[in-house]
Amino acid sequence: MPGGGIVLFGSIFTRLLVTYLLITVIVVSVLAFVASIIYKDAIFQAKRSALEAAAVSTAELTEAHLEGRTSAEALSSAVDALGVSTGAMIYSLRLDPEDFKNGSALTAAGIGDDYVVGSMEAILGGETVYLEKEYSDAFDMHVLFAGHPLRLDGQTIGAVLIFCPVSNIDRALSNLNLMLWLAAVAVILLSSPLIYLNARHISRPIREMEAMARRIAPIGDLKFASITQKDEIAMLSAAFYEMRQRLDEVEKMRRELIADVSHELRTPLTSISGFVQAILDGLIGPDEQEQYMKLIREESDRLIRLTSDLLELARIQSGNIRLDIEEIDLAAIAGAVAATEKITAHQKDITLAAMIPHGMTVMADGERLKQILLNLVGNALKYAPDCGNVTIKAKMDGAYAVIMVEDNGEGIPPEDLPYIFEKFYRSDKVCKPEDGSAGLGLSIAKHLVELQGGTIKAESTQGTGTVVSFTLPLAEPKA
Repeated sequence: MPGGGIVLFGSIFTRLLVTYLLITVIVVSVLAFVASIIYKDAIFQAKRSALEAAAVSTAELTEAHLEGRTSAEALSSAVDALGVSTGAMIYSLRLDPEDFKNGSALTAAGIGDDYVVGSMEAILGGETVYLEKEYSDAFDMHVLFAGHPLRLDGQTIGAVLIFCPVSNIDRALSNLNLMLWLAAVAVILLSSPLIYLNARHISRPIREMEAMARRIAPIGDLKFASITQKDEIAMLSAAFYEMRQRLDEVEKMRRELIADVSHELRTPLTSISGFVQAILDGLIGPDEQEQYMKLIREESDRLIRLTSDLLELARIQSGNIRLDIEEIDLAAIAGAVAATEKITAHQKDITLAAMIPHGMTVMADGERLKQILLNLVGNALKYAPDCGNVTIKAKMDGAYAVIMVEDNGEGIPPEDLPYIFEKFYRSDKVCKPEDGSAGLGLSIAKHLVELQGGTIKAESTQGTGTVVSFTLPLAEPKA
């Protein structure tokens, strides 16, 4: 269940926990198994070396006794000490080689097992023989066997035979294996809390995102727990959060657009519907119909402008607009805008001038810059008085160009100034009903300026005029 304390089987948490535990158990078990094999081989190798060394020492001690250099008591004590130190039974036999070969001497000594008889030829030939885990009928157990030739004056006169019970080694190995597996179990038990915490740490943001996904449908404020990790899960979580915020913004934009469009379309559509119905009902005579048809066309044109501006603004806000940033000659763009608005300015006897320093270039999209200036200049021409002035100016401020559109109109009331760049905002004290403005031009200009890395603001003094200025990055000077 999302965000709850019950972890269902098959959840991310459970799978992580089970997987990590299985990996830990397998790895620890394999390591313990390999360690036991290595230690077993090491023990048997060490035992072989000890038995072979004891066989050589026994042969040397026997030869010394036969040469009269040590007594029988000294030889017996030394051999007994070697037997005790190696845990083995040692036989030093001086017999005729033929007796060794046919096994009669060995049988008489009580050690006539087949593997011993089979090894005598090699021993009497001067080799040291070692056999591992041979079953001895004489001792009724598995033994390690080592045989070494006994020489006197360069002649083989017998053999040293050593038998070590395997059970002694098996006990040591059993104790070692018990310790290894106890250590393995301890490692698994000690690592289990760490595995649990790690699995919980990894699965927590996933569970949070799952819970958030279930709440995507009801748009509203959504608290998102901070993610402290710096891994792929944290990146996924951050991306998911950004997506969620973007969905909120899109939904908010959609609702605002529906509300704004409904509000703005209601008036012209009501007017058009009323005029058409009046004509159909015969309330407007034939001599007046032309006048009302002109009003219908004006309202239709207003609807066309409104829908075009709304579509443009929606494209800009949604990010579905491509900018072609390049070096733009500011004076050329301002001159083109002034030429485009020349007729409108002439109709009101307004002096429209572009006063841009020669050679000032900015990094911008030329068409979008022209659109910004057309919106600002068109807005200024609406509210500038007859015989007034509208001027396009520019100056440099550090790494930016500041472009200004000035007029000497009535100005904007201080209480309205902070809101003039919002959609559909129009000051009742300044706007005229006949201008047909929907209040989208400045909002579009603001978004286009910000998309190109600039800022926009307005300053106004009532009775003096308004200055709308925006910044754009200056182009790097050419070497």
